[in-house]
Amino acid sequence: MKKCDLFQSQNLRYITPIINICKYPQFQGSVKSMKKITYKRKHITIWVLASSTTKDSLITQEALKTWNYIYRQKAFKSNVQRGVHWQTILQNYLLKHAFNEKQEEENCLQKEKEENRKMGEHQKKTNHTEQQKKVEQIKQQKIDFIQQTIKIKLEPNTTLTEITTNDDEDSIEMITID
Repeated sequence: MKKCDLFQSQNLRYITPIINICKYPQFQGSVKSMKKITYKRKHITIWVLASSTTKDSLITQEALKTWNYIYRQKAFKSNVQRGVHWQTILQNYLLKHAFNEKQEEENCLQKEKEENRKMGEHQKKTNHTEQQKKVEQIKQQKIDFIQQTIKIKLEPNTTLTEITTNDDEDSIEMITID
């Protein structure tokens, strides 16, 4: 048996994730276990730290892709090498994915704030425009009222001219014109 194949006959477990959560306080996640059966019914189990927002299906899919890449590489001859590199590559991918998610989330929040600010400005402009319209309407109503008042004052005073009213029906005479 070759020296690099000593661990081919044993089950391997990489219980501790390769990154320390203390180094990444913004990285909120949970430890996930990935298991792959190798030949002779032996398995390799790795533990990785994944973001809580990363879907399990994505983690499983990426673990399988990473394992297939590692298993096909001739440079990794033993399960020990395969396990170490599988855990390292998968963990780096998940870490990068988590930071990309966080960056996207921050970008979305920034866009949302910008949209809210724009909507606020638009709302202010709309409110200002509506207030200006109301002020103009009130001014127009005052002008109309003043103009009506002036018209009333400018009309001739009817009390100065003498108007006779005949309420008696007997005093009406009939005039015929030939």
